[in-house]
Amino acid sequence: MTHCKRAQAIEDIGHNYSLLLFNGESSLLPTPKSRSFELPGDRLQYAPDRPADMKHVKLVITLDFDQETIAGTAYTTFSALYEEVRTVSFDAIELQIEKVSLENGPELVYTTTGKKLIVTLDRIYHHGEVFTIAVQYNAKPRSGLHFIKPIPEDPTRPIQAWTSRCSQ
Repeated sequence: MTHCKRAQAIEDIGHNYSLLLFNGESSLLPTPKSRSFELPGDRLQYAPDRPADMKHVKLVITLDFDQETIAGTAYTTFSALYEEVRTVSFDAIELQIEKVSLENGPELVYTTTGKKLIVTLDRIYHHGEVFTIAVQYNAKPRSGLHFIKPIPEDPTRPIQAWTSRCSQ
């Protein structure tokens, strides 16, 4: 390798392998080109801040197969991660919220946007304190929950509901 002054080749180190040794200056080494995994049109999206750690979720639901709706209460238990937790937000796309409260406790003030339910807690919760929020809701899902029932073309079709991953 007379043309390259920063590397020395040791040919045939066995099993048809060669070795190339670089002399000192690692800054002279070529930077490996990494492959990008992003798709055209992708945007950076960071995870939202999490004021509380979700510990447990209990769902008590009723399915109405005639109307193809769902109603129920979601009980979500949290542990505060910050020193002062005043609000908690939930994804709530196309949910009709009926009532928000602490489990076995007072009703809580809440607001909704097109996509979020923002709950104001009854007091400030401190790091490590545990609380459970009960959200009573109903919805007519357009995706994610599928109702299967008999139809005139197939009267033997079983009555069932199933969920699938939703892109929202």
